[in-house]
Amino acid sequence: MTQKKILILGAGHVAKPCVDYLLCDPNNELTVAHRLPRPHRIPRSLYPPPHRHPAPSSGTVIRSAIRSAIRGKTHVVTTSYASDAIRELDDAAKEAGITVLNEVGLDPGIDHSYAVKTVSEVHERGGYVVEFHPYCGGLPTRERAGENPLGFKFSWSPGGALLSQCNSATFYRHGERVHIPSTELMATAMPSGRDKFLDGLRWMGLFSDEKVVPMHDSLVDTLSARLEKLCGCEPGEGSGYAAAQVFGESAGWQEGTITSTLELFSEPEGYSAMSKGSGSYLRDCYADAA
Repeated sequence: MTQKKILILGAGHVAKPCVDYLLCDPNNELTVAHRLPRPHRIPRSLYPPPHRHPAPSSGTVIRSAIRSAIRGKTHVVTTSYASDAIRELDDAAKEAGITVLNEVGLDPGIDHSYAVKTVSEVHERGGYVVEFHPYCGGLPTRERAGENPLGFKFSWSPGGALLSQCNSATFYRHGERVHIPSTELMATAMPSGRDKFLDGLRWMGLFSDEKVVPMHDSLVDTLSARLEKLCGCEPGEGSGYAAAQVFGESAGWQEGTITSTLELFSEPEGYSAMSKGSGSYLRDCYADAA
């Protein structure tokens, strides 16, 4: 069988299930590139030492990777959001005859699949969706949630979580399509408690005079490193993922609510809940594309 050369960009919190799957096939030759080694996530031997220079954003990396793939006529599978900049490459990808799959992780990814499934079922019954509200996120176990004022821990990249707040949002409310641009997203957020939120920021040291060492000349990377140190999940630490999609359905004179839910839990000394969702779904989509 012909040997396949596969490049994996990123060896962070959610990559291991996909890497493990690909390594099961002796015909796969893997190259894993990562900026910051995490020996407890994936063996250090799988990737080179980190580069000591300012790092580009993940969106820039993905776009550059897709452009390179178009030139080399190579398929691409990512968990990243399909931004407008990536959509601009659609015609070039089709002309090159390659498949580019985006948003095939846990969120975005599995949530989209179940949204389409539920909406299709509503349409098959002759109804239509008047509202759609998705709620999802990684959560620490109840035993570990009280270890910091935020009651939250990162089971994936804090930097990715921070940058995701720069995305726009589109949803349906009362039958109308609502779009919130990225510049207004956080202004529309509804924090659960102002005092608790401020206590969390103080605990992180954002209001202190403490000197910090800049990471890669980037404020996002600097804050991300701080958050991972304070709120990161340790290897083998329990965590979970919970998602709920609430649909408002209308069919004739009947109206109702449909709730679609998903729960995942980490394995002791094994895959985290987030990696089982993101890495495993990415793995399956790679298998389909290949």
